[in-house]
Amino acid sequence: MKHSSWLWRVAGLVLCFLALAPGVLAEGPDAYFYLRTIGVAPQPGEFRSPRGVAVGPEGRLYVADSGNHRLQVLSAHGSPLYQWGRWGEEACQFYSPGGLAVDPLGRVFVADTGNSRIEVLAPDGTLAHMWGQFGSLPLQFASPEAIALDAGGRIYVADTGNHRVQVLSSSGEVIRILGTADDAGRLHAPRGVAFSPDGSVIVADGEANQVVVFAPDGTCLDAWSQVNGAGDHFLEVGGVAVDPLGRIFVVDSGRSQIFVFSALPNPHPILTLGSPGSGPQQLLHPEGIAAAPDGRIVVADTGNHRLQVYPFSGQAPQPIGRPSVAPGQLNHPLGVAIDSQGVLYVADTGNNRVQPFAADGTPMTPWGGAAGDNRQFNEPGGLAVNAQGRLFVADTANDRIQVYEDGIKINEWGSSGSGSWQFRRPRTVAAGEGGQIYVADTGNNRVQVFDGNGNPVDPPILAPEISLQAPRGLAAGAGQVYIADTGHHRLWRIGPADAEVFGSYGLAPGQFDQPEGIALGPDGRLVVADTGNDRVQVLAPDHSVIAILGHRGSGTGELWAPGDVELDAHGLIYIVDSGNNRLQVFAPLRARLYLPLVR
Repeated sequence: MKHSSWLWRVAGLVLCFLALAPGVLAEGPDAYFYLRTIGVAPQPGEFRSPRGVAVGPEGRLYVADSGNHRLQVLSAHGSPLYQWGRWGEEACQFYSPGGLAVDPLGRVFVADTGNSRIEVLAPDGTLAHMWGQFGSLPLQFASPEAIALDAGGRIYVADTGNHRVQVLSSSGEVIRILGTADDAGRLHAPRGVAFSPDGSVIVADGEANQVVVFAPDGTCLDAWSQVNGAGDHFLEVGGVAVDPLGRIFVVDSGRSQIFVFSALPNPHPILTLGSPGSGPQQLLHPEGIAAAPDGRIVVADTGNHRLQVYPFSGQAPQPIGRPSVAPGQLNHPLGVAIDSQGVLYVADTGNNRVQPFAADGTPMTPWGGAAGDNRQFNEPGGLAVNAQGRLFVADTANDRIQVYEDGIKINEWGSSGSGSWQFRRPRTVAAGEGGQIYVADTGNNRVQVFDGNGNPVDPPILAPEISLQAPRGLAAGAGQVYIADTGHHRLWRIGPADAEVFGSYGLAPGQFDQPEGIALGPDGRLVVADTGNDRVQVLAPDHSVIAILGHRGSGTGELWAPGDVELDAHGLIYIVDSGNNRLQVFAPLRARLYLPLVR
């Protein structure tokens, strides 16, 4: 008896410690604490969809590693030196950074595209200035994609979403705006800015697929859209750069090529660099480009997750970097499921693959994304495992469902449309206890029901009488189906003979902002990915709130737009932390004490 009492005292002390530790989200028996993170962080020199590049002092290369939401600094020969920033909206954080520029002092000017602002970093990577916010007024921006500095230190921002170029002083004051006049110089989503030796401003005009030339005072001087003498036109204009000889290099992302023109005032085609593909001398949807003082041309080979450096001397380009797509590295994951062996399956949406993890979090070989692999995906979303251990994948952008058994594809069904057996961007899938497969047919605002072989059941639409808007989450169990009615900011419970709706838009407990993921526990509790509120809510069977996990951020226990949730047999909650490219695991304090040690 004394021994047992001693054990309970130890248990109490441990629970008290956990209750005071960071990451505990509620008090009492239903409290949860942060347990661990799953996912492999990108390494130095690895890129994910780099979109901007600049050459700085000593020939250093500065890269907007957009998919990893950071900047990388490389030596002139491509060796990694520094990595700055992470996903976020605070100072020195980024959201899909685009263009870069570096001044002679080594200060870095960043078009922080997703945050619609400009950040200026000191040479050591600390914040020097930050300008702008989303909007259309002067010094406001809408997804700016490029930035450049002229010889006088003025800052030119390709304010892409506002269809203009804003010209700022070195202190961040608006001097003039280019591209708003109703003439040949009117801009449509500019994506690149460069300067000729005579001071002319050269703009890569994205939606118009042309190059526009302005005088320093903003007067339109010229514009062209042909890439050669045969009359071919740009398909998708990206970045632009000018080398020391005045030659103009224009990125055509659509053609996966670089077109080179002679210097102003009479530009004409002289050369084409690259061809579509992933080989040593090929490009895949490049976006950014920069010209070094020594004549090198550096291209952000976006689709190949690398840089290409052209010496412009007839030699082959030098590739720099490697993709950050190793096993375990996630890119905007959106779905998660667990099988009976504890294997964790993650819809690695941005990498177009399914990434399995062993029960201890060790990455296993991913599926999809490889040429010739019949397990191909296009933005896979939600996942589900049925009682037979089969994995069902909502292959969202392919408008179909794929089915796997022991890693082998055994079935698929669906096509694009709004009829029976058709989908429009199905976001997730759930397996019912009776063998039913429920599909959130998001674009068609409905939930379709199939048997395990993909045949529609009767009725083929779940609760057709209810109104749904872009449903993105499903859970099934105990004869009930729960739907995350994302566009309406609420949840539905569909029973055999009734339907119930609960929740509303807001930030209070029990309110939601675009909920996307939902999981159902054996005790009837619901776990909801409250995506727009950057949190997860745990609800009791009566829909009262038990706990709220996380808040916006990128630190331990913080969340950014969580896309899905899952519960395992121990009551652990697996959260797909989509915006932070990782999974986070939370455990209930009422779990056995050994659980954190074995999981």
